[in-house]
Amino acid sequence: PGRWDSLSRSVRIFAEWVGPEISLDAVNGKTLVDFRTHVLESDGIGRKTANERIKDIRQFLRWCWQIEAMENLPRNLDSPDLLIPYEDPEIILFGPTEVHQLFDGSNDQMRLYLLLSLNCAMLPQDISDIKQFEVDWKKGRIKRKRSKSNKKKNANGNGNGLLSSFYARDNLLRKRAAVGVAENHNFRPGIGRSLNGF
Repeated sequence: PGRWDSLSRSVRIFAEWVGPEISLDAVNGKTLVDFRTHVLESDGIGRKTANERIKDIRQFLRWCWQIEAMENLPRNLDSPDLLIPYEDPEIILFGPTEVHQLFDGSNDQMRLYLLLSLNCAMLPQDISDIKQFEVDWKKGRIKRKRSKSNKKKNANGNGNGLLSSFYARDNLLRKRAAVGVAENHNFRPGIGRSLNGF
């Protein structure tokens, strides 16, 4: 739904901009250059979104040509000059102090969620989708595909469906679905796949 929504929104914006009287065969290189200028000057959207709009329209025009809804593609359709350069925003990471504050202020269940997120790169959907048979309580290991790629064969490239595995030294984690309430939680977030310090 997310990708379809983005693509249909871009096509709708493009169609409104060119107007109903323009046929697909009238879309040419100049049309694309002018549309690029239009999305760059649009209020309320950033350069990354503007670039996505251009990429969506290029994809749409290729599809129209493939189904023979248009005779020819614009000559500059694959030109890198149409793309809009942008910088990804800086990713702000939690430092050890902030992670400890989160951990200290959390109950057992929330600590489990935090550790699965930090050490196994699990998103909320991944955590909520864990099934009992995917957890090996004796080895302290979880073996599963990411929820969003679960339908794809060999989505992670190695074919074993391994999303994450971690080794827990805490008996509480091995026995039930909660993280141990260890007083000395000296784990290092983001380093490896183990629960260091537990």
